[in-house]
Amino acid sequence: MKKAGLIFLFLIIIVSIFVKSYSLVIPVSYHSKQPILIEIKKGATGNQIATQLYNKGLIRSPRAFKLILSLKKANDDLKAGNYKLNQSDNLFAIINKILSGQVMNFRFTIPEGFTAEEVVARAVNLTDLQVADFRKAMPQVAERFKLESAVAAKLGPNEEMRLLEGYLYPETYFFDKNVSAESMLNFLVNNFMINWQDKLEKKAAETEFSPYELLTIASMIEAEAKQDEEKAIVASVIYNRLAEEMLLQIDATVQYILPERKERLLYEDLEVDSKYNTYQQVGLPPGPISNPGAKAIEAALNPADTDYLFYFAKNDGTHVFTKNYEQHLIKQREIKNGK
Repeated sequence: MKKAGLIFLFLIIIVSIFVKSYSLVIPVSYHSKQPILIEIKKGATGNQIATQLYNKGLIRSPRAFKLILSLKKANDDLKAGNYKLNQSDNLFAIINKILSGQVMNFRFTIPEGFTAEEVVARAVNLTDLQVADFRKAMPQVAERFKLESAVAAKLGPNEEMRLLEGYLYPETYFFDKNVSAESMLNFLVNNFMINWQDKLEKKAAETEFSPYELLTIASMIEAEAKQDEEKAIVASVIYNRLAEEMLLQIDATVQYILPERKERLLYEDLEVDSKYNTYQQVGLPPGPISNPGAKAIEAALNPADTDYLFYFAKNDGTHVFTKNYEQHLIKQREIKNGK
């Protein structure tokens, strides 16, 4: 009996330890659906993270957290970043997320036609980065990808963003909250290169334009044609006017150099002294005026075959295209008179 009693007592102890240990690793709440956001700072120790998780109500025991880390020999493998955790996660699941770096990514969308400044402003709004971080990183990124930024030699103070204008490809991305400005820019430019650089170079070999000039044309198409079906036609007008050595007279190139974008340009705006002013300068501006999307780049690569030299916008955003200035004026009068 005495031996049996000791065995029974031993089993009771084992079961108690198991139950106690199990109670420390199970979820704080099986029914919780509300995620809890937590930031683990770079260099944080296992003890600091355990306390942080416990104070947030995500784990039942800091000691259990540290014990499992020690058993895994993973005290130095915890990844910094922003995490989305839940009280319904058990201790092992939480530890594995932090060890594997399952950080919370933020959604970053670049609309077609955004300028580099607008892209940076959106990034700054979603991260702890500053505009200065991006300005500092842009020359390095341009150099790394050996970008054909002809405008680089003509940059004035605080104009570094023009180095990457056109190369920040419009798309939806997901980045770690702790991403650096340089890493973000590298990723955006690399995505552009993967999608378009070969196609631009192939087209350039068939024309008198460089890949950078083709990208510049695409940026103007993006600004001018809001309807996808008109992009190739607008492209044809640009190419036709270049062939005739006519002024392009594209409002968007003037808007690009103004301190603030205007709903409608004034005559005095068209007199601004700049190589981007296509009302004053024959040929293309020095570089892209925005970051064009796929449809605009495709239009620059494959313009429609037309004789159009003029167009103007209607109230619905579509355009009327004509072959000469006389037709241009006639169509404008007709629209004005409701015909």
